[in-house]
Amino acid sequence: HVWSGAPRDLTAAITGAGGYMTMNGDTRAADPLLAEVYTFPKIGTGRDGQVALSVEAEVTPANCGTEIEAQSLEIGGDGKIKSQDLTLAVPGCDAQGHFLVLNNLLQNLKVAQY
Repeated sequence: HVWSGAPRDLTAAITGAGGYMTMNGDTRAADPLLAEVYTFPKIGTGRDGQVALSVEAEVTPANCGTEIEAQSLEIGGDGKIKSQDLTLAVPGCDAQGHFLVLNNLLQNLKVAQY
């Protein structure tokens, strides 16, 4: 399971272990613009199957009881970019530590062995 708490790195793609995630932006900024980018190698994993993608947002003291905005960008097999804007109403601060999970926002990746 690759996520911001266990992102792996480029080594995973090079060795054929799978994908990895990079975190971009300055979390120390007052109203930061952040991007998490998941990358999966097109060749070299030696596996067929699907990569299940979901979007999760943790309820924290910084975002509880607010609305957060996000945008997803996906590059399809045809090279076209699909974008989706979303606004999430984050539960109140009594839900800190819980996660909002969006399972159907992104299209799962189909991977063919090379």
